[in-house]
Amino acid sequence: MNRSRFKALAPLLALLLLIMTSGSALASVAGAASLQIPPSARFNGLGQSGVALADDATAAWWNPAGLGFMTGRTLGLMHSQLVPDLADDIYYEYAGWVHQMEGWGTYALSLVYLSYGKSTHTTDNPDPEGTFTSYE
Repeated sequence: MNRSRFKALAPLLALLLLIMTSGSALASVAGAASLQIPPSARFNGLGQSGVALADDATAAWWNPAGLGFMTGRTLGLMHSQLVPDLADDIYYEYAGWVHQMEGWGTYALSLVYLSYGKSTHTTDNPDPEGTFTSYE
């Protein structure tokens, strides 16, 4: 294979390699559903632009690098009913605290809680044996 033919095929081969490897990276989002729900009505209303702004108590979730530009302290709380017309015990909670310590830097604490509500406990027998709650 001559050099000019290889130069023409190199971008095509690189693209083919990227396409082949990207399928396995997008295979599943089954675990940690609480990480799939972004906090902050502000950033969701702005098209999930929190990565670019990251200037409030949700900065630890959106873009921790934004903490380096924050001053003072801030607290952010969020509560969201995920399916209000279907079940009232399925909800998402977010709490975030950011505090700048002069001479030390900025630290952030955040807590995410996702309740899946009450479910019926069964075994091989279809009769219910009780209830349980699930959460992350």
